[in-house]
Amino acid sequence: MEIEYQYTREDFIQFNKSYCAYGLRKRILFILVFSTLIPLFSVNGKSLNIVRSIVLGIIILGVLLIVYYIVPFVLGRIRINKIFENEAGISEHKKLTVINEGLLIDSESTTTTRLWESMKSAIAVNGFIYIQLADKSVIVFPDRFFTSHAEKVNFLGLIQNKIGPAKPASWKPSHLNQRKNPSISWVIACLIPIVGAIMSIVILADGASRYKEKWYILLGIGGILFTVFTAFLLLKPINGFLKEQTAPFAQMNVNTLMKDVEFYKMKHGAYPDSLKQLDDPSAPIYDAIISSQLNGNKTVQYNYKRVGNHYYLFSSGPDGIPGTTDDIYPQISVSDSSKFGLLHK
Repeated sequence: MEIEYQYTREDFIQFNKSYCAYGLRKRILFILVFSTLIPLFSVNGKSLNIVRSIVLGIIILGVLLIVYYIVPFVLGRIRINKIFENEAGISEHKKLTVINEGLLIDSESTTTTRLWESMKSAIAVNGFIYIQLADKSVIVFPDRFFTSHAEKVNFLGLIQNKIGPAKPASWKPSHLNQRKNPSISWVIACLIPIVGAIMSIVILADGASRYKEKWYILLGIGGILFTVFTAFLLLKPINGFLKEQTAPFAQMNVNTLMKDVEFYKMKHGAYPDSLKQLDDPSAPIYDAIISSQLNGNKTVQYNYKRVGNHYYLFSSGPDGIPGTTDDIYPQISVSDSSKFGLLHK
């Protein structure tokens, strides 16, 4: 059996699309599960609200699509340009002949023999026949190389009969080879906040399942540990900054709540047992300082306790601990303090 063919730039462009789409389909379940489940929980295990979950899920989905499709596609196009710039023989007219030993490929400048023993599998996907070699490179034959569908099927059947049935292959294209070991770009990506954590998990999954390469696995683990360490270092000062910025809001809120509590007594003859009993449904009963922390907690109320005909009302302050010196109480003048039931600890 003989086939004459000649590669064009368009063949490689279409192959690049097919290759990237094939890789994306292999990981689509992982992408969907990862982008759906992870946003349901914050870093400390508490549920995020629905809006943040959706936004975070979209961000994660976008990052994974970029990692698994956009980046390989762009890198593939760059390699294609380099191939046609640097390899003069890539577009030569070639003739493939099936011989007893394997496949004989003749061109104007070279003659190459691919032995049956060097081939691992042959499959037909998305308008191409891929023959995977032992070194994980791939010989590609677009459908247009064949004069008919029958010829394509006969060729594929002949190859599979010689090398055995096709096996699921994590193949690499021969002219679009990717580095097996992590490149510096992957290392840099792991150091990017938020994105680095996702990239590290992706690299770890690839290293364990696809490449079985220890350097990928170590890089993924290192990226995750770096992200956790960085988050630990940054979370506390960020929370401290947020607390300081929200302290004035907490002061305004407790001032407003005191008026609501006093109004409640004027109307009902006694102070409420809890802030939720206030007549104003829009009363700011949740502590602005505690709610500003990066912990997903949204339901911490201002400290309130009724004591007979008096009550305590205050914010726990920037340290988040009630009963300390930075607690924030309603602001009232000393001369007016006897008119109200507010107590200070």
